[in-house]
Amino acid sequence: MGIDYEPLDINEIKAEAKRVSSENGGGLDNEYLQKFVKMPDRDGFVMMRFLPKKKGHRLYCATRIHTLTNPTTNQKKTYHCPRELSPNDKGAEAWRGECIICKYYSDLWQKSEGLSGKEQENLQNKARELKPIERYYYNVIVRSEVDPKNKATAANVGPKIYSCGKQVHSKIMRAISGDEAAGEKELGDITHPTTGRDFRLVKKVVKSGNREYPNYDFSKFEEASIAGTPEELENWFSNLNDLSALRKLKTSEEIKHGLRVHTGMVVEGDSAGELDEFYSKSPVQAAAKSAESVITGSDVIREEVLVSKKVSKSVISEDESLADDDFLKQLDGI
Repeated sequence: MGIDYEPLDINEIKAEAKRVSSENGGGLDNEYLQKFVKMPDRDGFVMMRFLPKKKGHRLYCATRIHTLTNPTTNQKKTYHCPRELSPNDKGAEAWRGECIICKYYSDLWQKSEGLSGKEQENLQNKARELKPIERYYYNVIVRSEVDPKNKATAANVGPKIYSCGKQVHSKIMRAISGDEAAGEKELGDITHPTTGRDFRLVKKVVKSGNREYPNYDFSKFEEASIAGTPEELENWFSNLNDLSALRKLKTSEEIKHGLRVHTGMVVEGDSAGELDEFYSKSPVQAAAKSAESVITGSDVIREEVLVSKKVSKSVISEDESLADDDFLKQLDGI
């Protein structure tokens, strides 16, 4: 008995590879965390197999995460950005839609350009706290994993959710579609049941100043191989995780309230008035008064790309650091 999967659209993957390469830049219970692929604590690797997608679905779920902090308790909460990947009339995908956090972030950075020295650094640091971080979710089988309950090693565990940042996602897209400029040949449908490939995710911890980051540059796809027996494939395919369900959006009012708490305008649980409150509490907030209406439509996308390029020069592998358990434990948006 076969599985009714849908082969990858290589042209779609090529378009996504082009998009990601052209841009720079509350607690959860243990049972829920077990749905995700666990990364090595330090240096190490995980061998996994990306599973085929169901007809009418994407191979992955794409989202962006904002992290807001309660200054009173220092507790962090994550919010899925309301903007979604959508094509324009020429088919080029970009993050489109309205998000008050994105607008506030972009405007803070614009305002910092007119400052210098410590003032500029402080305002840019405030902007970086709000930077939207791209996240991608895939259905995978983990080839070997230690059971946390009995410490026994199990084979072909899953389907599990692999959560990664833009750098690893871009590596996967390039491998599938190829990269002529880099001399990488097209691997094609890496999810194919019989001619697909396992993915060796290699993690190395690197230092930058006083901070440490995970680096995944050595990750690669293995030689073509059979994913599993027909019975295993049927079982895996019938138990795929609903990736789209991971992206649970807060209401606009909940997002606004989270931003008010982050800026110290209100404490958690307090009610708040109009958004003008953002711009009346401090010189920094006053400088960003136009954030609510400064840019819309394609101007929002263009401005955000420009800001992202500038921020990426001083922020190393932030998106990948969110793939580990510290991110999952604070993930409030799922």
